[in-house]
Amino acid sequence: MANLFVRDIDDEIVAALIQRARQKGISVEAEHRNLLTAALSEPLKRSFAEVIQSIPSVGRDDDFSPNQDKLPNQDSGAGPKAPENVNLIIGQHRLKT
Repeated sequence: MANLFVRDIDDEIVAALIQRARQKGISVEAEHRNLLTAALSEPLKRSFAEVIQSIPSVGRDDDFSPNQDKLPNQDSGAGPKAPENVNLIIGQHRLKT
């Protein structure tokens, strides 16, 4: 096994390490080893593709089709109608549709 020497550690960090080791009833060296092992043994972050693949299947694709958004009384034409006479304020600009 290799040896590791760490220099220029803040006194508060050393004091916290000593306190943690005392609370656990182990040496400072053992606690330092435990902390390094825990920090570096964590699994790597998953990629975006892995996250997407882990999403469970919650239905069929057609359950999420745009046609589901139509109200029952709407015709099969262009979908919902835009409201008329709407004032939009973006920043300091007023737009009227």
